Amino acid sequence: MLAVSLSTSVGGTDHSLRNLALALRARGVTVTLGAPGGSATEKWWRSSGLPFLPLDLPQRVGIRRQGEMSLHPLGQLVAQGPRSARTVSILRRAARDFDVLHSNHLLLHLDAVLAARLARKPVIVEFHDIVPAGAGRVLLAAIAMTATRTVAVSSAAAQQLPARAARRASVVHQGIDTTAFAPGAGDPNLRSSMTADPDAPLIAAVGRIDREKNLDVLIDAVARVRRSGVDAHLAIVGAPSEDDGGYLAELQTAAARLLPGAYRFLGRTDMVASTLRAVDVLACPSQDEPFGLIALEAQACAVPVVASDTGGLVDFVTDEWTGLVARTGDADSLAAQLRRMVTDRDLARGLALTAREQAAGRFDSEHRAQRFVDIYSSAIGDKRST
Repeated sequence: MLAVSLSTSVGGTDHSLRNLALALRARGVTVTLGAPGGSATEKWWRSSGLPFLPLDLPQRVGIRRQGEMSLHPLGQLVAQGPRSARTVSILRRAARDFDVLHSNHLLLHLDAVLAARLARKPVIVEFHDIVPAGAGRVLLAAIAMTATRTVAVSSAAAQQLPARAARRASVVHQGIDTTAFAPGAGDPNLRSSMTADPDAPLIAAVGRIDREKNLDVLIDAVARVRRSGVDAHLAIVGAPSEDDGGYLAELQTAAARLLPGAYRFLGRTDMVASTLRAVDVLACPSQDEPFGLIALEAQACAVPVVASDTGGLVDFVTDEWTGLVARTGDADSLAAQLRRMVTDRDLARGLALTAREQAAGRFDSEHRAQRFVDIYSSAIGDKRST
């Protein structure tokens, strides 16, 4: 199977694909990643012993700027036509040597569908994104209707499609290695590097830094928790997108003003499980998060989660059962739930243990891998019968 992506720096969709590839390898299914060569993604993928195919894919832009509603300049949008044609040609040649083509990147879905049709190969498109209403969703619907199989990582990712297209989408949730992400004692040295006061409650956000993550709301909420008399600290772990529009600088300014001495920005980490086990609460206040893999990883580590009430998070963070849920974009609501979680340790412990049981029972990589084996087999069978 050839999975294709434009990723040059490792993100959540890449982790999702690698988790799947490792689980499929144990079932005798080889997943080769086709993506731009010489990147951090290639090095990271190969480090797991997985095959990589360098593809000279031109970089692409969507209709809108990442995390914003504004359109890209007309010249950039017009330039996508020739780049798309080149991408289709490259993917068509590459697909000939594989049984299935699997598009794992939003900006490659259409090209992958066209390339697979020309190569007479089945194609799976996996929707990891929730796009704004408008032309983007119309295009997603067309892709879903023409792909051999369509997979959505959450109910929200499927429900953004019109009803007819949504019926063709199989919801296959993200899966994680629940052995690697498991409860355990936090590393005190790591915790000390994340906060000025290791004995104070530590709230963290972990992952890519962009506007969709609502980290400005989180900073405001933690400041409100502190004003209520709780000495909570905040750690933001992650790196910004390449075109973050100055969002990281805005966050640093806000934190310096609202959380003096009680925050740290720590950059990207490869020690995700250890980082999660070192904190008291993981906060996921995102706007329309397509899934929220980091929240599931925290749950698997029995770390309490406070999440927003939209997107894919609602598929596995249930208020008062596997976490606490706050109104999206509402700093007061988020502050109230964070305060409850850091002050009521019995509540936090009970929610975390229930969430761990759910993660191990429903969201492990093995379950996801078997779903994909069935989808690939069905797609190959359909193609051979036509």
